[in-house]
Amino acid sequence: MSIVFQQFDHDGDPSDISASVSFHRKAIALTPANDPRFPSFACALGSSLHTRFHSSNLKDVLDGDEAIAWYRRASDLCDNNDRRHLIRLAGALVSRFNAGGDTSLVEEAMSIIGKATDAPQGQDGDVTAEPMLLSAMFFSRFSRNKDDLDISEAVSLAQRALGTTQEEQGGRQTRLHDTLGAFLDVKSRSAGDAKDGCAAVEHFKAAATSSVSSPEERFDLARNWASLSSVHYPSSPDTLMAFDTTLDLVVLVDSLGQATRGYFTHLQEATDLPPEAAAAACTALRIDKAVEWLEKGRCLVWSRLSHLRAPFERLREFDEDLAESLGDVAKQLQQSGPRQSSSLGKIPTTGSALMQCIDLS
Repeated sequence: MSIVFQQFDHDGDPSDISASVSFHRKAIALTPANDPRFPSFACALGSSLHTRFHSSNLKDVLDGDEAIAWYRRASDLCDNNDRRHLIRLAGALVSRFNAGGDTSLVEEAMSIIGKATDAPQGQDGDVTAEPMLLSAMFFSRFSRNKDDLDISEAVSLAQRALGTTQEEQGGRQTRLHDTLGAFLDVKSRSAGDAKDGCAAVEHFKAAATSSVSSPEERFDLARNWASLSSVHYPSSPDTLMAFDTTLDLVVLVDSLGQATRGYFTHLQEATDLPPEAAAAACTALRIDKAVEWLEKGRCLVWSRLSHLRAPFERLREFDEDLAESLGDVAKQLQQSGPRQSSSLGKIPTTGSALMQCIDLS
């Protein structure tokens, strides 16, 4: 069952997480309710349902509600004394609130976090889960009611969680820097305080320059850094470094090919990056960099065409007419010219930042 879940983490194939749900349902059906393993199985089913809920664009509320029910049952069977079950239940409640649920959900989640704080610590002695999840709750509530006190509390709690994270927890530090950057960026936009925006850039930079994340994750982190840095520091060498890092990661992701999760999604997101980087270079009077980055973008296009040419030629071996028809369509698309876009970059949304906190917890 865990293998299927790990496969979903690697490939992002929805069928894998659905298979995980099915396997956990079978485990529940075959296990008596008085079996000491039952709470863990119930929690695992809740985890699969919760993952399917927040990874789907459709946000099936039935998955969200059922995940809450299984987490609640696992917690009740442990007399509300298992910190892990309580934290996951609180996270599921926040996810459901974020998908349009009633305000009472986030209030209940905050109450549950209080119980989790009083519950016995696990063997790892982790003290960051509660402040991380509480920060997600305040951030989620801010996205609904726009109360500046909530976003300020979210930032404060995320800073507290980052401050108590150990150096050996490099992956957690990276994601906390990214989440805190998102919170500060939103706070800056809401209150109009440029200092928060500048602090957000520094956190995005810390996340993007970490070496513990996958190439795709590092690309997303560097994209955030470059986009926001170009707003607050348009002529800074750091902004050029941010775009340099991001473009290098685009090339790396492209070289790894389809063996990685979200290959085409990440390349699609990178379409407007070379012109955006070139514009930043021109602002900094670095015409040499602008030319270099535009050339890198051109090479990336040819690399993509090379990736696609092989399956196209194999198609010709099986159906020459279909291959000819697709070739005509490709020529028409090529002649239509490039599309114009004014995309600034991929600054995290409230939902994505919220789910980072829940995942970390």
